[in-house]
Amino acid sequence: MDDVQLLVYTRAPDLWRVPEFISIACLLLLAAGAAKSWIRLRDRATLFALSLALVPLVVFNQQIITGRSLQPIHYQVFIGNYVAALALILAIGILLRRGFNSTNLLPKLACAGLAVLAVVWGFVECHYTVRVLDESNVERDIALPVAKRLEVLSREDVDPHRSTVLSYDMVQADDMPSVAPQNVLWSRHQHVFAGMSWQENKDRYFQFLYYMNVDAKGLDYLLKNDFVSKIALFGWGRHSDRLSSEATPLTYGEIAVEVDRYAAYRANFSAANAASPMLSYAIVNNENALDLSNLDKWYERDGGEVIGTYTLYRLKLRSE
Repeated sequence: MDDVQLLVYTRAPDLWRVPEFISIACLLLLAAGAAKSWIRLRDRATLFALSLALVPLVVFNQQIITGRSLQPIHYQVFIGNYVAALALILAIGILLRRGFNSTNLLPKLACAGLAVLAVVWGFVECHYTVRVLDESNVERDIALPVAKRLEVLSREDVDPHRSTVLSYDMVQADDMPSVAPQNVLWSRHQHVFAGMSWQENKDRYFQFLYYMNVDAKGLDYLLKNDFVSKIALFGWGRHSDRLSSEATPLTYGEIAVEVDRYAAYRANFSAANAASPMLSYAIVNNENALDLSNLDKWYERDGGEVIGTYTLYRLKLRSE
């Protein structure tokens, strides 16, 4: 689990993140204000701003004491940036507090301008930055009835957790376990499950590609252009250096090795591979043009049950 989640054992300081730069600027402003006697360090407002300014510096350097660093990028983009910005706004507000109580309009106009900017940026954060996920979220809603149908079908199985579902739609496969008890052949976040070894995850991805009828050239293209394939075969730490301080970029040699392994796997695919794991269901998005010939070599499909834009097939392994 530690390996999959990219836990790094290090005591090296991390001082080159934007929230830390903002925190340092905030501390310098407060120090200058104290030196000029514009503010008092013992005031509660000043102490509060100081405490917020120290948070990013502590968060990004706690590994100096603990010896462990876990994906600090998430603290940078989801909380450290907001804490640092709040500290800076408070520090500026404290320094300009006298101006707010005077008849001078300039500090008040500056404060009003910052408030407007904050509202505008809040709109941008809540609207535009999440638009990239709109299509996937709509697809999740459309696919939900399929998972609910599988939940109903699981009542007919002696052990539904042993039933395996091949979903040709990665969004549907990723969300299905939150509703239905059956396991999926492969999904994008499956490697984080503690009960699955890294080798089993790679084998399942190879099998998923085989049923998708992707050849070796196709995998070579995916590994060079698609981050999902990189994650599936090399892990999150090789996809981006933002998640781990020990990340190393993929090389063409490593990609070639995996492509050759998949080519051999595809060429030697047998009934033993098809039966491990044994597939019980297949889910097809009817809006996608898919080649199911590799699945049909090893499994018999029933007539299928159309559920919205999906078709759910029950599968039976063919005899040799």
